[in-house]
Amino acid sequence: MKPKIPQVKEVNLELIDVNYYFDEEIKIDDIDIQLSTRASFNNEDNLIFFFIHVRYFYKPNKSKGQTLFHTDYLSIIEVDKVNWKKKKELKVEKNQLAHLLGMSFLMVRGSISNRLASNFLSQIELPLINPLKLLEARHKMDKKNFILTTDFEAGHK
Repeated sequence: MKPKIPQVKEVNLELIDVNYYFDEEIKIDDIDIQLSTRASFNNEDNLIFFFIHVRYFYKPNKSKGQTLFHTDYLSIIEVDKVNWKKKKELKVEKNQLAHLLGMSFLMVRGSISNRLASNFLSQIELPLINPLKLLEARHKMDKKNFILTTDFEAGHK
């Protein structure tokens, strides 16, 4: 398996103007960042997909809370020297898939940094991630591999 460089695109964006929606000053400590990802593959074109979800959520004083920033990215990685045409499931070595997610997330981090450059949310750094743990939280696996399917689930399930 010889993966190419990920192609990352923003597929969803919500960014509110906090000055319009809030009278009070927002404290950075009251903002949580939620991250999740799902991986799948395309057996026709030999592609691996990551759906990457990022959300900044403001929740002061145990209130209901409000999303300040929500974005979703799709990372598409073309893989050379494989033929997955008849596969319904794909086993990918855990560290290799984690590495591909790490590369994708670095690109998403840069895109988000550019997106928020003139916004007060630019003060908040995306946390360092452990791609392996993010993948383990949502994917089937055996001892050495993650098991991907062709079922691409867009959205936030």
